Amino acid sequence: MGNKYKIRKNLLLVGYKNYFLFKKEIIIKSIFSSIISFLSVPALAGTCIQIDKIDSDNVMGSGATTSVRCDPNSIAIGGGNGATAEKNGIAIGNHANTTGGYNSIALGTDTSALGDNSIAMGHNSKITHDAQQGMTFGLNSSVSGEFGIAIGQRAKATNQSYASVAIGESAVVDGSFSAALGPSAKADGPNTIALGYYSHAKGVKSLALGSYASATGNYGVAIGNTAKATGNKSISIGFGNTVSGNGSGAIGDPSTVSGSNSYSLGNNNTIEANNAFAIGNDITIPSDLNGAVVLGNASTVEAANPTSSTTLNGNNYSFAGGAPVAGDVVSVGKAGAERQLTHMAAGRLSDTSTDGVNGSQLFATNTEVNKLGTRMTNVEAAVNDMNAGNGVKYYRANSSKADASASGTDSLAMGAEATASGNNAVAMGTGAEAQAKNSVVLGSGASDNGRGAETYTGQYSGASNQSVGTVSVGNAATGETRTISNVADGRLANDAVNVRQLDGAVAESKRYTDDAIAHASAIEGGSYGRRMDKAEANITALRQGTSGIIQVKDTNGQASPTPTGNNSLAAGAGASASGNNSTALGNGAMAKSSNSVALGASSIAERDNSVSVGSKGHERQITHVAAATQGTDAVNYDQLKNSLANVGASSNAYTDRHVNQLRDEMARQNKRLSSGIASVVAMANLPQPVDPDASMISMGIGTYHSESGLALGISHRSENERWVTKASISTNTQGEWSLGIGTGYQF
Repeated sequence: MGNKYKIRKNLLLVGYKNYFLFKKEIIIKSIFSSIISFLSVPALAGTCIQIDKIDSDNVMGSGATTSVRCDPNSIAIGGGNGATAEKNGIAIGNHANTTGGYNSIALGTDTSALGDNSIAMGHNSKITHDAQQGMTFGLNSSVSGEFGIAIGQRAKATNQSYASVAIGESAVVDGSFSAALGPSAKADGPNTIALGYYSHAKGVKSLALGSYASATGNYGVAIGNTAKATGNKSISIGFGNTVSGNGSGAIGDPSTVSGSNSYSLGNNNTIEANNAFAIGNDITIPSDLNGAVVLGNASTVEAANPTSSTTLNGNNYSFAGGAPVAGDVVSVGKAGAERQLTHMAAGRLSDTSTDGVNGSQLFATNTEVNKLGTRMTNVEAAVNDMNAGNGVKYYRANSSKADASASGTDSLAMGAEATASGNNAVAMGTGAEAQAKNSVVLGSGASDNGRGAETYTGQYSGASNQSVGTVSVGNAATGETRTISNVADGRLANDAVNVRQLDGAVAESKRYTDDAIAHASAIEGGSYGRRMDKAEANITALRQGTSGIIQVKDTNGQASPTPTGNNSLAAGAGASASGNNSTALGNGAMAKSSNSVALGASSIAERDNSVSVGSKGHERQITHVAAATQGTDAVNYDQLKNSLANVGASSNAYTDRHVNQLRDEMARQNKRLSSGIASVVAMANLPQPVDPDASMISMGIGTYHSESGLALGISHRSENERWVTKASISTNTQGEWSLGIGTGYQF
């Protein structure tokens, strides 16, 4: 072939028409002939291959100028402008260069592998001095960071990209421990991954998967064509989703989430509120409804309507639970498209419970209400019977006149058209009228005529009196007066007296008067005798009860009344008022307790501050009772009937409200449990490396009962394949996060 190849000290020189003269040189013409033929001599013109130490760095050949520079154990192959190989390096191609890098390889025109243990392949592929163990493959690819990899035309791993990977035409990685995979993919944040055409992962530890996917927020995740996660810790999964709120997420087709800590599962949703949640399609949650939850296709939501208390029949009821703000609301439908909540467990029923209730609990409540309704029907029948004139047991009333009226404080009116306008007044009887304070009026048409408490000096006794009120049994103004009969003998100075006592007093007075008159007649010549005769006639008439303001009739000789209590009053044969400030009116009536009143024959008042109109087994009705207006007033039948009706209505409303609250709470609890299971499923499906001394970044997605979870993990298998270490983090559609770390030893 006309070529000569010469070796000295393990040096192989290949040249075209070049001669190298060294001692102990050996001319080889045949051993490498096949190699030279294969490589083509013109292509190797002026090439130097050095295997051991050489004495000269330059080889000059005829023809085109060639400069090949080699260090011991390096290989440099280049034509024209030459190649440079140092420190066990290999440089093949024009201007191929491994200067300064140990064990590096540069393959291709204008390639540079300047970092230790680096490999650069492709025209103008560059690895800088700082990029130890870097690797490039492709036209104009470059690596500037340690352990970086750039594969593809114009792929680049910058000096900020420690241990990072850029694969694809114009792929760029500009962050440590990051990866950009795909044409024009860009990962310019630490610990980021961009996978897909024009994908972009910029935030710290962010992930972008899909064409034009973008994760610019720290710890953000964007998966899907044009998906965007710009908020910190945001998740955007699906075509065209945009999540700008921090800690928020969207799964589905184009949805927008701008509120923080909010999530959307479904298509075409818009969430502007913070801490909001939407599951379904075509849902909008405005910015003023923070914390709202909307479930179901095309569901709508409005601001919460706080209801902390209500008033029923004048009674105020406060409800358990705090007052909700505008966004404290859950919607499962919209007007005209409401939804049922099914399979709900029973909630607690108490005045402090905020649980929802289910249908079975309402059934139990309605059963009791129906029983109450039956009882009310029976009461209504009894009232109708009373209104018909049949009365209530031991109490009868029969009138078609107007109702009684008790307008005075703590007053009592009983009887048709009876009125008690004075405070603490009592009016009993048709048309009875008690106007003055503390007055008692008994009988049809009776009136106190406005007389109430009075202070005066008693006639004949000269005692000072201060009465608290008046007791009237008739009406002197109209001439309608009554006799009080069956009055027991008075014992104390302020007891009432009966005709028997009056007769005795008159007789004694007559005897005394007769003696005085007889004596006076003797002196005055009998002029007083005629006067005493007239007085005697009047006293006799009074004793027989035939005239005068007070008339008594006791033909049977019954026992006198006994008012033994302080300031007590007993009226009627055998009546007894033993309690202090007590009143007993009626034959055999007994007022035993302090401030008690017994009205009617044989009535017994045995409790302090009570009014009795009968006794055990001998009860009486109180008729013509006006509607109560104060808390201590007696109520009539109409008020009772209306109250029971209101109780039924309010009971149903109360039960419905608590059932809805229970349903809402159970729905929230089910979602939290389901989302937690979804997170566990996602973490359980994270793969791990199977090769020794290998690491893996993995992602898993889990779902359970319409809830979803997303998990990211990193794992490592030891070089001896004994140890496996894994760490994982997950989130779910309820906005909850989980972290797990584990290690295992295989034997």
